[in-house]
Amino acid sequence: MYSKFTWPGPVDPYISVKFINADKVEGKDPVVSVLIWEWEDTKYVTDIDLDEERGRYEFDVCTKQAVDAKLCKEADVGKFILQPDYTNSTSAIANEAYHLNGSQPIKYKIKNTGYYCVVTEPYTTENYQAVLEFRNSYGELQAAQIPKLSFYGGITILYALVLVFWGFLYYQYRSDICRLHSPSPIILSY
Repeated sequence: MYSKFTWPGPVDPYISVKFINADKVEGKDPVVSVLIWEWEDTKYVTDIDLDEERGRYEFDVCTKQAVDAKLCKEADVGKFILQPDYTNSTSAIANEAYHLNGSQPIKYKIKNTGYYCVVTEPYTTENYQAVLEFRNSYGELQAAQIPKLSFYGGITILYALVLVFWGFLYYQYRSDICRLHSPSPIILSY
């Protein structure tokens, strides 16, 4: 995703996570763990033993057992376990224990250009649905299409100039242009 500084537009870019039918999820206090981060900061949000060759990463949620093992704090129960030096990350890391009952959608503002990732995992509920929206500063335009905007603008100007030049030459040599005539019928007699 592009930051507003890289490709300015009318909208501040963000990632939105909205849970659908959150009020209908079973359970007293259904909680879902949500983690949003920039790809370069993956080393701060995964286990130390990364399996990069296979493209698999481990994401652990803070539970009461993890608190007893001193892997996380009591206040972080339901959130993902981050590396101790996660504050050194290039972008902010959103790590929440999202309570489905009565909560607003999560809105993560994009400050730096990069590849962003979202992970959700059930904590006290098993069934939930979420909608992710990756919104760039140009609105719903995909990030891969933004660099093409200047190319499309330039090629449009080039086409307009070629059209004007062709029209000028056509007008200048209009008397030399052959008109198409329908052929006269050939009459054959025997």
